[in-house]
Amino acid sequence: MIKTKQELEKLKIAATITDAGLTFALENIKSGTTERELANKIADYFNQNADGVSFDPIVAFKTTAESPWNESGNRVIKGTGALLIDLGCVYQGYCGDLTRMVYIGRPTQKFMKIYDTVLQAQKAAEDEIKLGEYFKNADIAARRVLTNQKLEQYFSTGLGHGVGKQVHENPRIKKGCRTKIQNNMVFTLEPGVYIKGWGGVRIEDTYCFINGKLQQLTKSPKNLFKINI
Repeated sequence: MIKTKQELEKLKIAATITDAGLTFALENIKSGTTERELANKIADYFNQNADGVSFDPIVAFKTTAESPWNESGNRVIKGTGALLIDLGCVYQGYCGDLTRMVYIGRPTQKFMKIYDTVLQAQKAAEDEIKLGEYFKNADIAARRVLTNQKLEQYFSTGLGHGVGKQVHENPRIKKGCRTKIQNNMVFTLEPGVYIKGWGGVRIEDTYCFINGKLQQLTKSPKNLFKINI
């Protein structure tokens, strides 16, 4: 779980390329494209600009995102609605991981309330990442924000996970996690809300904890991406 200086440098580069992959994905959202077609384009981008993907990219439109374990399928992206994009590359054996939300058309009031709450939950988790403290405190803080908006029941996963040679490594950041935060750890914070029959919202970034401070490796903007196609 503790990365060397050389590993940290590779993970930072993986995060930078992953951010670039999101920019590429945003430029390639076209009406009539299927989820899988866009996911394949993202994978091709990482094959060309890195050493491949850290996991199969997830592109989930509208209700496809109702599960945190969604997969890109044959659903056509058209009309209005929310689009979840989860992606990551491999650079010299080390992984990137990032999730952002896109809204095609004008977001609904309900969507914006949930999006803002998930963003607040991530910020609350960030504030709990302190040297020597338990990771579980970050999970508790994120859930408290969701509970205040009556959304905690729809957060069905842990808050995050370690990232390194595998995209999912220890620590597993969730309720009861007894791992303490130490320097040179790399991990995600990814609160989410997943509502059956409605869809989902996830905001995920990769971070490192170094010299007693939290640093965000993925730099993509956290404001909701709004586009028209």
